[in-house]
Amino acid sequence: MSDRNLVIDNLRGLAMLGVIGIHAGDYVLKSATPWSALYVLLEVLTRFSVPAFFFISGYGLFTAYPLEKRLEYASFLKKRVFSIIIPYLAWSFIYLWAWKVMPLNPLAVDWVELGKTLFFGKASYHLYFLVLLWWFYVTLPGWRWLVGKIDQGGRIRLGLSLLVLTALQLWLYDWSSWYWKYPDWINYNHVLSNLLTERFNYCPLFYGVVFILGALGARHAGFCRQMLKKYWPGWTLLWLASAAMMVLKFYELLHSGVAIMEAGDILNQLTPRGLWYTVASLLCFCSLLDFVQGWGLKLIRSLSNHSLVIYLVHPLFLDGIPYHTGLLNLRFDQIPMPVYYFVVLGGAWMFSILLRAAAKKVGFLGRLFLGRDISRPALPPKAKL
Repeated sequence: MSDRNLVIDNLRGLAMLGVIGIHAGDYVLKSATPWSALYVLLEVLTRFSVPAFFFISGYGLFTAYPLEKRLEYASFLKKRVFSIIIPYLAWSFIYLWAWKVMPLNPLAVDWVELGKTLFFGKASYHLYFLVLLWWFYVTLPGWRWLVGKIDQGGRIRLGLSLLVLTALQLWLYDWSSWYWKYPDWINYNHVLSNLLTERFNYCPLFYGVVFILGALGARHAGFCRQMLKKYWPGWTLLWLASAAMMVLKFYELLHSGVAIMEAGDILNQLTPRGLWYTVASLLCFCSLLDFVQGWGLKLIRSLSNHSLVIYLVHPLFLDGIPYHTGLLNLRFDQIPMPVYYFVVLGGAWMFSILLRAAAKKVGFLGRLFLGRDISRPALPPKAKL
């Protein structure tokens, strides 16, 4: 059970590329290529990426901590404090200072506001992922119980259970996505009102289905690998059909008068179309990654190995480039979006390589920014090819 699945590992690279796409999509209309097709590509067809990370986490957790073995909950959480919470705090303070949200002088800090910012992952727009991941860790005993229950019977019971859970998740999102007008007793309670308002930033229930799919993939890894590899043309066609559905709906919304940015938000990954597209993407990409060889495999493995730092640091490049283009006597609307995207990716990738090189010499850097000490030699994990 300790063997690694390289397909799942390499899926991190694709998911990371998608996350950068989502965030770069906000700049499409300001670039030299303000094309709706580019906006669809970056803001709509990359929407599988955030759920993909939770799918990968489910797979990894149920591979490392199978249901057949007792979970040492206290030691498990302690390990995650060092691997998630410490890097999360370090990167949060970097962004708070970079965005000039928090002064360097501790006496000038609003500690209540800081606590709220850190609890909800709002130091930067991408850090909520680590908050959600932490709450998946905290609630892991409940997920283990649920996965064990739905995996006890045959395939019919498992399929029906997944359908019910999917329906419940979609209902929860639909019910909670409307603006809620809170009664006064909630509005006057700042803790409770903030918990309700920021529910998407910390409640793992909105991504529970893909997490469970990852867990089931780990429990039935051999069967899933066989089905993905055998029927890869079908999974590819399924993805193409779901992608076409998303694109057609996007342009339908535009033609009905919906603003382009609002249309992208309507097709997010928590909606029925978005969830269907996410599952189709996971099936397709996991099946196709099994066939990647040569330089393509080396490239995607490098991206995957550096995906965490690229994910964490890319907003500094993403937002910094438009802000500093004037130093090069350029306007941002002179830069084509594909060039901008690959400059951001390349800068974040190079930063990750340099940070890992420094962390191999100074263990403190690895513990602080990567969540682990990579200065010590470790035994290479077995790879499941």
